[in-house]
Amino acid sequence: MKVAPDRVAILAVTVKGQVAAADVQTDFIEISPVYQSRENYGADYYRVNKTVAITLRDVTRFERLLTAIRNARANRVYGVDFQTSELPTTRAADPPTAESASTPSPLACGKLVPGT
Repeated sequence: MKVAPDRVAILAVTVKGQVAAADVQTDFIEISPVYQSRENYGADYYRVNKTVAITLRDVTRFERLLTAIRNARANRVYGVDFQTSELPTTRAADPPTAESASTPSPLACGKLVPGT
């Protein structure tokens, strides 16, 4: 099986960026028939898209890694999710007060306000 050079370049970026192999996973594969003429009932060819999910455990390396992946000819970035494993412990340590309960969370508003 032939591997696309762009895919090899993108995977090389993750190795160079010291992303663990376990943190680079195939997320989604889509195979779509392409019809170029209406005279032929069969597909003329098939287009294959492969999506890779990358877990980055050091957020300070995010912009550098994203830039390198785009430079390696990744043609789409479907989404970026930021998550933390520390959030549940932080919330458990600070029980809500009447003031904090009446103030909407910056995350609930869809914004992250510096200093909150």
